[in-house]
Amino acid sequence: MGSKRETQLFGARIFRQGDAEKGSAVIFIFDVTTSLVSTDESVITAHPVEAGSDINDHIQDNPQMIDLTGAVSNSPVFGTEEIDRDFNALNTLRKIKKDKESLEIVLPGTIYRDMYLYRVTSTRSRRNGQSVRPTLSFKKVNTSQSQITVVPGKKKTKKMKKKNPGENDNGKKDKKPADATQEKQTESFWNYLSGGIAG
Repeated sequence: MGSKRETQLFGARIFRQGDAEKGSAVIFIFDVTTSLVSTDESVITAHPVEAGSDINDHIQDNPQMIDLTGAVSNSPVFGTEEIDRDFNALNTLRKIKKDKESLEIVLPGTIYRDMYLYRVTSTRSRRNGQSVRPTLSFKKVNTSQSQITVVPGKKKTKKMKKKNPGENDNGKKDKKPADATQEKQTESFWNYLSGGIAG
């Protein structure tokens, strides 16, 4: 017969995303994890759905959420006694939340990936003594890779302004060459005047 699973989830560990497989250092660990609540929820439209249409188009899955409750004590079962270990644990959790990093939560037989810590609720009482029992609320953020498609553009060509008759490339009007007949008449006229004056 196989061994039974432990009733308590000892030592739930929190890593930065990808660090658990690399064997990197854990950033937080509970002395004992007392409860785990996992929520998988879908939102169904409140509007009427047309008869015969695909109902799947009107149901949207929400990101997975988990609530993890555990305890951290100044006198853990495994380890040495440490003053203010409970306060230090809370400060560490607040920093993790503030850093807004993608996390992995490792439990016996289960790993939750791409989780973000969005709430830390701590419980202290006289019954707990020198320990703190925080509840950590995580939400999964699904990621997608965007694809960029490059569309080849048309080659830009310089627009050539249509020239009007009598204009050069700068758009200025060309000087109209004098008519050859007119030039001859002008020359004859000046010759006539010059001859009259000389006589």
